[in-house]
Amino acid sequence: MIVPRHLEELVQVAVLGSRYLLLLVVLGLAATLLVFAVQFLYLLGAFVLRFPAASKAPVIVAVLDLIDIALIAGLIFTVAISLYDHFIRRVALPADRGRPPWLSNLNAATLKLTLASSIAAIRTPRKTSGCDAV
Repeated sequence: MIVPRHLEELVQVAVLGSRYLLLLVVLGLAATLLVFAVQFLYLLGAFVLRFPAASKAPVIVAVLDLIDIALIAGLIFTVAISLYDHFIRRVALPADRGRPPWLSNLNAATLKLTLASSIAAIRTPRKTSGCDAV
């Protein structure tokens, strides 16, 4: 079947333009990151207020919870910035103005390895704190 050239170009423009729908996902991840930052501060405040009277076990669990949130927040950031940089538009900031140096070296294989390592690191504290759900 022969497809008219203008129809083929229209489909290509539509498919390539659909990548901007990912911007909604990236913005949603940024909002999620804000929620995690607030949750981290809340748990940190509760930990500090409880610390002098706490025994060893609750301190360990509280620290693991804080580490868990920090790892998940890092994962959210990595996914958001990678989605934006790979599919929407390259991050145009030079390294001295806020562009993470590792972003230039991030490709699909590196991203998969980073995500797998992060998920394994996040799952470990959950198992040790007695929570099975991830």
